[in-house]
Amino acid sequence: MPPAASISRWSPTPTRPQSWPSSCTTASSRFTPRERARAATCDESRCDCRPTIPQQEFAMTQKTASVCQAQTVNHIAISVSDLQRSKEWYCRMFGLKVIQESEGSVLLGFGQTMLVLRPDPNPGTISHFMFGIDGYVEAELEARLKAEGLDPHQDSDSFHIRDPDGLNVQVGDRMLGLAGFVENGFKMT
Repeated sequence: MPPAASISRWSPTPTRPQSWPSSCTTASSRFTPRERARAATCDESRCDCRPTIPQQEFAMTQKTASVCQAQTVNHIAISVSDLQRSKEWYCRMFGLKVIQESEGSVLLGFGQTMLVLRPDPNPGTISHFMFGIDGYVEAELEARLKAEGLDPHQDSDSFHIRDPDGLNVQVGDRMLGLAGFVENGFKMT
């Protein structure tokens, strides 16, 4: 079994230059009031004093193999207040196609993914999303997720886990829910 993924942390705060030109007026909201004050006399048409941020500061590098390699976003499930109204809106606004419809949910297809609508007393939230992987082997994936200290809950050809903030993330066979629709004329390419 491969070791746990080790990912370096990315910080959205860029490293600022040690000293600013005394004539800099770069008044961007990403700079502190002190930095803007120090730059209060710059003529931007003549000065190129915006700080440059090294590319490597923004790069996230993966040092080891991942637990599983996401290939697609299989589906995104959202909570809605009115199933029919939401179905019509998403189809009209974005050209989504109805794949399946029941009293408790509507599956809408686009590209190689789906939007799942479900009625809920707390509408306007994402209940979960699913990463699709190739080569889904139930026992192997479950063992890898458990090795990461997760508590995977089995679903149809997939598992549900919680991210560090508690969001429900599903991972499983990338063709889950899609197989058969292509053969029936719903070409999601």
